[in-house]
Amino acid sequence: PVQDVAMLIGRNGFTASAIRSVLKAAADKEGVQVSLQIHSHEEEAEMLARGDGH
Repeated sequence: PVQDVAMLIGRNGFTASAIRSVLKAAADKEGVQVSLQIHSHEEEAEMLARGDGH
């Protein structure tokens, strides 16, 4: 649900920012580029239905 996404993002985006920082550090160590996108289940279903998914 949307509440889960809000909890993951955190107050003022601090949680999402921390996750991105850890992800970027791991990617830099491996010499790859990464991107983190956070979607609700509903948004993910819409993207998959349009063919924009993974």
